[in-house]
Amino acid sequence: MIIGVKSQHSIPEGNEETKLQNPFEIKPAMVFAIFFVALSIISILAQKTFGNSGLLILSAIIGVTDIDPFILSLVHHTSSIERVFVSAIIIAAMSNTIFKGIYFAFISKQLQKTTMIRYGIWAVLHLPLIIMN
Repeated sequence: MIIGVKSQHSIPEGNEETKLQNPFEIKPAMVFAIFFVALSIISILAQKTFGNSGLLILSAIIGVTDIDPFILSLVHHTSSIERVFVSAIIIAAMSNTIFKGIYFAFISKQLQKTTMIRYGIWAVLHLPLIIMN
């Protein structure tokens, strides 16, 4: 430490207790469960109402959020994996990659061009997988 400059971080004294957080808290699990149930219902309704194209459009929209509950909801309600489910998962991953690039570009103004190029390349690399399926 430089003389005359105080550290911004306080050093805990020997008699203070450190508060630990439980990694198995119920709140994140409940949020995930709510997303899972909601996305299960929405994906079934989208597929029944609009067919496979509705499911693919929904998967592109889901990319803005966490795609894990969406993927689990697709796989959960069927006994066999259909091609449209694989395409929906890849589209959701591509959409998620695009939105992460946008988020990061807004956060880091200095690396905005580099970020957009890198995430754009990652997003384009999803396309052959969608086309092959």
